[in-house]
Amino acid sequence: MVRLRGGNYYTFLYGHTIKLVYLKNNVCELHINEKYLGLCSFQYIKRRINNIEKRVKKRKIIYQGANLWEEAKTGTMVNIII
Repeated sequence: MVRLRGGNYYTFLYGHTIKLVYLKNNVCELHINEKYLGLCSFQYIKRRINNIEKRVKKRKIIYQGANLWEEAKTGTMVNIII
């Protein structure tokens, strides 16, 4: 999971892009494939995602752009395969 400015967290699991937007008081918005699914407990969801990421052999976050470093300053997603 990658943390960006503004309380945005991104990850890519099983072909789905998951985005958490931290609001306050352990509450966050859950987005899967850019579709808003509702509010949830930030600590619980982050812990569950981290456990799934540990079991998955390859993790990937999608980045499509020209200049990685310039766009990273604005909060663009980055393509990383571990």
